[in-house]
Amino acid sequence: MVTISIANNKGGVSKTTTACCMAYIMKQTYGKKVCLVDMDAQGNATRSYGILTNDYSVCIYHLMIDQIRIILSDKPKYKVGDAVIKTDYGVDVIPCDYRISEISTWLQDNGRLFKKGLDIENTWKNNFPYFLTNILKDLKNDYDVVIIDTPPAFEYNTITSLIASDYVIIPVELGDLELNGLENLFNRISVFKNDYNSNISVLGIVVNRYEGTKRGARTVVEKALEEQLREHPVFGQYVFKNIIYRNTSVREAAVLGKLAVTYQKRKARSVRENFENFVEEVELWLAKNEAAATK
Repeated sequence: MVTISIANNKGGVSKTTTACCMAYIMKQTYGKKVCLVDMDAQGNATRSYGILTNDYSVCIYHLMIDQIRIILSDKPKYKVGDAVIKTDYGVDVIPCDYRISEISTWLQDNGRLFKKGLDIENTWKNNFPYFLTNILKDLKNDYDVVIIDTPPAFEYNTITSLIASDYVIIPVELGDLELNGLENLFNRISVFKNDYNSNISVLGIVVNRYEGTKRGARTVVEKALEEQLREHPVFGQYVFKNIIYRNTSVREAAVLGKLAVTYQKRKARSVRENFENFVEEVELWLAKNEAAATK
């Protein structure tokens, strides 16, 4: 099982759209068993797959709380499968909602549950990073790919997502390209590998919400910014060849809680083709990397 986080500490770069569309294409085009894990309190990935709060009684929040119960030497209340929802798109989803934002303060608020003298702060720091890693272990025989949609900030839920991942894909928007932000993310990944024994590595950087079209009509500014990114001495080697172009139907789908690659068939055709080209590049990279690892 390969686990991929879609992450950037900046919002508005289409992380959720990338995660949702990747999951769909990997299932429908490549026939893979895919689970999408929503780790963002906004729950947009959950809604994009047509899942509302009334549709589930167990979500990622409950599985995370179970990890705390284990720390307390208590029995977990749920199995991971209790939170998995099978969708009409063929992609399974572990949903998320506002409650996950309460995880980071749970230990402090419930200190009375701990034995006297237990160092709550260090218990949190030493255990929380591995919560999602522990949860996903129970899925390793059920899926080929797990894709994680992360929050738009370096909070606890982003950290545990990255540590649980084999790879991270970083969406960026050229209009807001901040190389310092990319440098910060790369540095954190290096820290995770050393401090948390994580195997995570950068799979690539995907340029998102690109003005213009596949046939051209790119703005002078975006051409210059794209060239700057591709020629960067560190980040340039990670930039995917394929670009995700700005499309009004993508925004419409996001607002309405729909999946962009299926929303309004006529409009979705170009969006789906765009993401299929991108995912093909991802699949080729994964196959090449897997072949190299087996040598």
